[in-house]
Amino acid sequence: DNCKPYYGNPSAAYELGEESKRAVEQARRIVAATLYTEPETIYFTSGGTESDNWAVFGTAGGYARSGKHMLYTSIEHPAINLPFDELNKQGFEAEKINVDSKGLIDINELKSKIRKDTILVSIILINNETGTIQDIEKIGKIIKEANKDTLFHVDAVQAFGKYKIDVKKCHVDILSASGHKFGAPRGTGIFYMKKGLKVKPLMYGGGQQSGQRPGTENVAGAAALAFAAKECYKN
Repeated sequence: DNCKPYYGNPSAAYELGEESKRAVEQARRIVAATLYTEPETIYFTSGGTESDNWAVFGTAGGYARSGKHMLYTSIEHPAINLPFDELNKQGFEAEKINVDSKGLIDINELKSKIRKDTILVSIILINNETGTIQDIEKIGKIIKEANKDTLFHVDAVQAFGKYKIDVKKCHVDILSASGHKFGAPRGTGIFYMKKGLKVKPLMYGGGQQSGQRPGTENVAGAAALAFAAKECYKN
């Protein structure tokens, strides 16, 4: 059944479309299980860059009334750095957190920089150049203790498929992952978003994926991504 051709548009009402829709929903359930979350919190994207951009710009768009202060590390991927640079030009205050000689963030500095108007903290779980692994469970706890309303985004592009991630245990609100990093096709990605958030979509269109990520779903890409994710965590 993994090789079955799904020709129908998953948003269509005819039977071929329903078959494709079931394939996408099954993929969503599989991915959700790897993150210990519910299927409705999983969205399929074109990759890590889109997911990272969505986390930054979507939070800025949805929470600007609560504040314009955001934090990120000095060792983030350009897919995070450049969106924050753009937001600074638009009147936001995106501030960097330093790391030590091993690439680990200064926990005390993080805690001291979280303010009442801090709407987002973005941390790369495993760095794409050094392999440094941040303690996101500890970081998530500190963020929520400092400001329960501050959203915690994790760039898990290099971690997903290789590292156990329990989004609830780690207080993660948003997470990004890229399919080709764990054996799925290029051009596929994951965006996890906790239920009830006001994060804005990057695009507007036909209302697919609960209106959060419109556009006809990449059925084959979602199915292949889910298969790869399941295999990675099984083995």
